[in-house]
Amino acid sequence: MGCVRFQLASRNCLAFMSSVLAEDIYGVWTRCQSNTELLKVHPLYLLAFVYEQRYYRWADWAASLWNQVAEIETATNMTSPTWKREVELDRLRSLSTSGTLLNEVHATHVELSHSDTVLRFGLKMGRYCLDLVAEAENKRQDLGFDTLPVWYKSALEARFKYTLTQCESLSDKLLELKNRLSGQIEVSYNLIAQKNSLVNLAVAQKQANDSRTVKAIAVLTLICLPSTLVATLWAAGLFRLEGSKNWQVFIAVSLALTLVVLLCWRLYVLVSERWKESPDIDHLFIA
Repeated sequence: MGCVRFQLASRNCLAFMSSVLAEDIYGVWTRCQSNTELLKVHPLYLLAFVYEQRYYRWADWAASLWNQVAEIETATNMTSPTWKREVELDRLRSLSTSGTLLNEVHATHVELSHSDTVLRFGLKMGRYCLDLVAEAENKRQDLGFDTLPVWYKSALEARFKYTLTQCESLSDKLLELKNRLSGQIEVSYNLIAQKNSLVNLAVAQKQANDSRTVKAIAVLTLICLPSTLVATLWAAGLFRLEGSKNWQVFIAVSLALTLVVLLCWRLYVLVSERWKESPDIDHLFIA
């Protein structure tokens, strides 16, 4: 941020500037030292130097965002082989986990969303500087001062227009990155949902296997219980039969009781399935 004031009559200029990064101030100062002749032609060249410095800072930021998106695309293996880049093993392993991947994707998406605002300001700044050049020369003409020669004015405007064109190209590139990342977000969510579905399917299959095991145990128990009951009654001496008929009666009674138990169990299953209440899903829908 800063303030620039100059006299229309003499084109003398006074400027105050501040920046979060010392490199930005140093970059503008270096350009001023290297182009003192241009500053003598018109003080608004100072704004051209500031605009160029901001563009290079934004370009570095865009390059960093491009690297982040490229790393994400490489980790998810959803990009052209020629676009893949080498990623450190630890970084690649970190992005392989769904939690870290989603955090990284959303953090990058936030930066790209903020870049829209920043680049819109950059485009407005370039157009404002062009309007300011025209306004300053018109005011000088209205006040009766000599206007800037056409070739000097064209050179100054061309410098602003060139940086403005670069900012427009950078804005398009950031928009492309944002669209690519949005696709990554959608695909990542689908892959995670698919993975969760596979896990749920595996759990359901395991539960089905457990259910079959329980049913098998129940059937074996139902088959063995009648004979066990008959053997217990025989051992208690409640029934006394001739030795030759003892085993025949035991087998007949055991088979009969087993058949009755299995029929009762089958009847219970049929009745429970018929009278099983259907789930009430009306509350799942919003009118």
